[in-house]
Amino acid sequence: KYFGIYIGAWAFSSLVTRKFVKITTKSFSAYIKPNINAFFLMLGIIAFISFKVEMIDISRWVLLLSLTISFFVEVLIETIRYKLKIRLLFKRHLFITLKINSFSTFLFEFLLLTVAIVLMAKYYLPVSPSKYYFIFYAIIYFIWLVSSFYTHQFSISVKENYFKAIYPHIKSLIFFMSLILFNLFILRLHPKNQVVILESLLIFSSIYFILITFVFIIRHPQKTDEVAIKYFSVNEIKAKTILIDSEEQFQDGRHKIASPTSEIQSLKEKLSYVYLRKNKKLFEFINNSLELDSIQVGKSEILKSRDPYNIEIIPDEYLELFMNLHEINDLRQINKYFIKVNEKLQLNGIYIGLFEPIKARYSRYLKKYPYFIAMFFYVFDFIWKRVFPKLPFLQKIYFLLTNGKNRAISKAEGLGRLYYCGFEVIAIKQLDNMLYFIAKKVKEPGNDSSPSYGPLFKMKRIGKNGKKIFVYKFRTMHPYSEYLHNYMAKAYGYKDNGKLKNDFRKTSWGYFLRKTWIDEIPQLYNWIKGDLSLVGIRAFSDEYLKNYPIEFKQKREKFKPGCIPTYVSLNMDKGVEYRIKSEEIYMKQKMKHPIWTDVKFFWMAVYNIVTNKIRSD
Repeated sequence: KYFGIYIGAWAFSSLVTRKFVKITTKSFSAYIKPNINAFFLMLGIIAFISFKVEMIDISRWVLLLSLTISFFVEVLIETIRYKLKIRLLFKRHLFITLKINSFSTFLFEFLLLTVAIVLMAKYYLPVSPSKYYFIFYAIIYFIWLVSSFYTHQFSISVKENYFKAIYPHIKSLIFFMSLILFNLFILRLHPKNQVVILESLLIFSSIYFILITFVFIIRHPQKTDEVAIKYFSVNEIKAKTILIDSEEQFQDGRHKIASPTSEIQSLKEKLSYVYLRKNKKLFEFINNSLELDSIQVGKSEILKSRDPYNIEIIPDEYLELFMNLHEINDLRQINKYFIKVNEKLQLNGIYIGLFEPIKARYSRYLKKYPYFIAMFFYVFDFIWKRVFPKLPFLQKIYFLLTNGKNRAISKAEGLGRLYYCGFEVIAIKQLDNMLYFIAKKVKEPGNDSSPSYGPLFKMKRIGKNGKKIFVYKFRTMHPYSEYLHNYMAKAYGYKDNGKLKNDFRKTSWGYFLRKTWIDEIPQLYNWIKGDLSLVGIRAFSDEYLKNYPIEFKQKREKFKPGCIPTYVSLNMDKGVEYRIKSEEIYMKQKMKHPIWTDVKFFWMAVYNIVTNKIRSD
């Protein structure tokens, strides 16, 4: 009866571990490894089957000796087959050199196993353990060491593939539980205690597996251009100035490329009758925005693919037009792709693409489902595809599981990334939930390696006596919004108070933060540092101060900027002229009554804010 079980376990473990498929290797340990794997698996199988058929009349020593002898016979046969001297093999290869690659991992596993054993021994064993149980606890530690050293040597791999990285640890846990199961069978512990021991060690294995997965996710290379942020990291806002040359436009507003075509069939005809034959609205949008007859067909590339290889094989600075009709929401490295397109285009070359903005996603859900079901799906989509990619650690889980596909991108982020990568947006149009853009290469990609992405950011401003300072604020705009300032100014213009019109760069919660002035709270840190006073003139950038008269600029440099601007106290936020006037009133009074002026202006500002006479927006 036992012989039948033995043959069955031996055959099954040999097939599973592919013991008979010998690999060609110079290392004897690698050559003999399948035999060792099969032996460990065989121990667990025999113990499990023996429990089920209640084979208690067989001597445990008979079982142990038969398995051990058969294993060493196999090792001896394989050694002879390896055609090396037995002594040399046993000296150099058979004995495993114990090596701890990561002491912290070793210590963590040891402590976790110790906690499991202590809790099990002290609180959960239904039958009081005898002194012989301490021998079994020592055996547990020994089995843990053997299985760990044999499989992964306490190292946590940072391989790109999750299953390849985690496989040694899974194998270690399988060997560990197989050997434990076999020892429980050999030592004949109390049946109730056996169940508790197995459950405790299974819990230990599960917790260990979860934590190893957690460590892998943290260490996993982040193959995406999402900025790896910390919760309270602060990035510097670097606004980019890109001006459009009016001579490069036709009188009707269409843009051209100064490259005459010599092709027999024009690009316009190919787009109209071939590529965009079923999308006439898109063709009209492109045709009305570009002078297609001036673009060579041979230097144009039109495709629909998320594979970066399609653009990488094109020579640098070769194309006059590149169009990809696959939405950029599916690109894992959007910036890298834009930069590649930039490299392949000639100066003033055209890039046409599309993406689904977040507002269009919201509309798509409302059209597809009833309101409450749509909101349920949209909230899930918002958290998983918009929040997860932008938070520390969670973004690693998101990109590991989704490969960046179908990511939620705001209109501001999509266009801002184009400017960041050296493009200028010529025209945009929303068609069938997709926002199509036509962009022109105007320069090489920016060298700002960490565009602002976190909840906090800092802006370079001018302080007292012309000193350069950084002013802190909470983020109220979508990522990459800082690169769109000139685009917004040209497309929509300014309000009377000097703010941009139709500013779609703000997030939905950004409106609330600005309305309640919460976005200004981090400036208290500037006040503590001494860069700002509580109230005073506004801390502006060099670019904004260009709008001020030179004499007035020199005068205001003698005063420290304030967290609360003077126009808030005087309710004069209606443009540059009014702001200048409010600062003149403040500076004049400040010179006569320094302390009283700050106290008066502070409480005036509090009154205007509380009564909602003025907003931070």
